[in-house]
Amino acid sequence: MGDFVYRIFNALGYSHPFHPVLTHLVIGSVIAAFLLSLWGWIFKKPILYQTARHLTVLAFVMWFFTAAMGVIDWQHFYSGELLPAIKMKMILASVLFVILLSTILVNRKLPSESRIPIILYALSTACVLGLGYFGGSLVFGS
Repeated sequence: MGDFVYRIFNALGYSHPFHPVLTHLVIGSVIAAFLLSLWGWIFKKPILYQTARHLTVLAFVMWFFTAAMGVIDWQHFYSGELLPAIKMKMILASVLFVILLSTILVNRKLPSESRIPIILYALSTACVLGLGYFGGSLVFGS
Protein backbone atom coordinates (compact mmCIF):
# COMPACT_ATOMS: atom_id res chain seq x y z
CA MET A 1 0.00 0.00 0.00
CA GLY A 2 2.70 2.46 1.02
CA ASP A 3 4.82 1.69 -2.02
CA PHE A 4 1.83 2.38 -4.27
CA VAL A 5 1.28 5.78 -2.62
CA TYR A 6 4.98 6.61 -2.92
CA ARG A 7 5.03 5.69 -6.60
CA ILE A 8 2.15 8.07 -7.26
CA PHE A 9 3.77 10.93 -5.38
CA ASN A 10 7.19 10.19 -6.93
CA ALA A 11 5.55 10.49 -10.34
CA LEU A 12 4.33 13.94 -9.28
CA GLY A 13 7.83 14.94 -8.20
CA TYR A 14 7.42 14.47 -4.44
CA SER A 15 9.92 11.91 -3.14
CA HIS A 16 10.13 12.85 0.53
CA PRO A 17 8.63 10.93 3.47
CA PHE A 18 5.13 11.99 4.53
CA HIS A 19 5.56 11.52 8.26
CA PRO A 20 7.83 14.54 8.97
CA VAL A 21 5.34 16.91 7.36
CA LEU A 22 2.58 15.75 9.72
CA THR A 23 4.76 15.63 12.84
CA HIS A 24 4.96 19.40 12.86
CA LEU A 25 1.20 19.64 13.36
CA VAL A 26 1.36 17.42 16.43
CA ILE A 27 4.59 18.78 17.89
CA GLY A 28 3.66 22.41 17.28
CA SER A 29 0.18 21.99 18.74
CA VAL A 30 1.47 20.19 21.84
CA ILE A 31 4.21 22.73 22.59
CA ALA A 32 1.92 25.69 21.86
CA ALA A 33 -0.76 24.24 24.18
CA PHE A 34 1.81 23.96 26.97
CA LEU A 35 3.14 27.49 26.47
CA LEU A 36 -0.31 29.05 26.17
CA SER A 37 -1.64 27.27 29.26
CA LEU A 38 1.44 28.34 31.21
CA TRP A 39 1.06 31.91 29.98
CA GLY A 40 -2.65 31.83 30.83
CA TRP A 41 -1.89 30.62 34.35
CA ILE A 42 0.92 33.15 34.97
CA PHE A 43 -0.95 36.15 33.56
CA LYS A 44 -4.47 35.04 34.58
CA LYS A 45 -5.78 34.87 30.99
CA PRO A 46 -8.47 32.14 30.93
CA ILE A 47 -9.00 32.49 27.19
CA LEU A 48 -5.57 30.96 26.67
CA TYR A 49 -6.72 27.78 28.45
CA GLN A 50 -9.42 27.40 25.84
CA THR A 51 -6.90 27.82 23.03
CA ALA A 52 -4.66 25.21 24.68
CA ARG A 53 -7.62 22.81 24.83
CA HIS A 54 -8.33 23.34 21.14
CA LEU A 55 -4.69 22.73 20.27
CA THR A 56 -4.73 19.51 22.28
CA VAL A 57 -7.71 18.26 20.30
CA LEU A 58 -5.91 19.16 17.06
CA ALA A 59 -2.79 17.31 18.22
CA PHE A 60 -4.89 14.28 19.19
CA VAL A 61 -6.66 14.14 15.82
CA MET A 62 -3.43 14.62 13.89
CA TRP A 63 -1.73 11.94 16.01
CA PHE A 64 -3.67 9.29 14.07
CA PHE A 65 -2.53 10.56 10.65
CA THR A 66 1.02 11.09 11.85
CA ALA A 67 1.28 7.63 13.38
CA ALA A 68 -0.18 6.01 10.26
CA MET A 69 2.24 7.86 8.01
CA GLY A 70 5.07 6.97 10.38
CA VAL A 71 4.29 3.29 9.96
CA ILE A 72 4.06 3.65 6.18
CA ASP A 73 7.37 5.57 6.04
CA TRP A 74 9.00 3.03 8.35
CA GLN A 75 7.93 0.19 6.07
CA HIS A 76 9.00 2.05 2.94
CA PHE A 77 12.32 3.56 4.04
CA TYR A 78 13.47 1.09 6.71
CA SER A 79 11.81 -2.12 5.43
CA GLY A 80 10.09 -2.51 8.79
CA GLU A 81 13.36 -3.08 10.65
CA LEU A 82 12.88 -2.57 14.38
CA LEU A 83 15.76 -0.22 15.05
CA PRO A 84 16.16 0.99 18.66
CA ALA A 85 15.07 4.52 17.69
CA ILE A 86 11.94 3.10 16.02
CA LYS A 87 11.09 1.15 19.16
CA MET A 88 11.47 4.29 21.27
CA LYS A 89 9.29 6.26 18.87
CA MET A 90 6.60 3.57 19.09
CA ILE A 91 6.70 3.66 22.88
CA LEU A 92 6.70 7.46 23.07
CA ALA A 93 3.94 7.76 20.45
CA SER A 94 1.80 5.38 22.53
CA VAL A 95 2.51 7.36 25.69
CA LEU A 96 1.66 10.59 23.86
CA PHE A 97 -1.66 9.11 22.76
CA VAL A 98 -2.54 8.29 26.38
CA ILE A 99 -1.46 11.71 27.64
CA LEU A 100 -3.38 13.59 24.94
CA LEU A 101 -6.52 11.55 25.53
CA SER A 102 -6.17 12.02 29.29
CA THR A 103 -5.71 15.75 28.84
CA ILE A 104 -8.85 16.02 26.73
CA LEU A 105 -10.88 14.05 29.29
CA VAL A 106 -9.45 15.98 32.26
CA ASN A 107 -10.18 19.30 30.55
CA ARG A 108 -13.83 18.29 30.23
CA LYS A 109 -14.14 17.65 33.97
CA LEU A 110 -11.95 20.25 35.68
CA PRO A 111 -12.32 24.03 35.84
CA SER A 112 -10.07 26.07 33.56
CA GLU A 113 -7.96 27.28 36.46
CA SER A 114 -6.83 23.78 37.43
CA ARG A 115 -3.09 23.14 37.28
CA ILE A 116 -3.50 19.45 36.38
CA PRO A 117 -3.88 20.14 32.63
CA ILE A 118 -0.70 22.25 32.72
CA ILE A 119 1.16 19.24 34.14
CA LEU A 120 -0.30 17.05 31.38
CA TYR A 121 0.69 19.65 28.76
CA ALA A 122 4.24 19.59 30.18
CA LEU A 123 4.33 15.79 30.03
CA SER A 124 3.10 15.76 26.45
CA THR A 125 5.72 18.38 25.56
CA ALA A 126 8.45 16.21 27.07
CA CYS A 127 7.07 13.28 25.08
CA VAL A 128 7.15 15.12 21.74
CA LEU A 129 10.66 16.34 22.48
CA GLY A 130 11.68 12.70 22.91
CA LEU A 131 9.89 11.75 19.70
CA GLY A 132 11.70 14.53 17.87
CA TYR A 133 15.03 13.46 19.29
CA PHE A 134 14.64 9.84 18.19
CA GLY A 135 13.20 10.89 14.83
CA GLY A 136 16.19 13.16 14.29
CA SER A 137 18.58 10.38 15.27
CA LEU A 138 17.01 8.18 12.59
CA VAL A 139 17.46 10.81 9.91
CA PHE A 140 20.74 12.40 10.96
CA GLY A 141 22.36 9.58 12.97
CA SER A 142 23.18 9.40 16.65
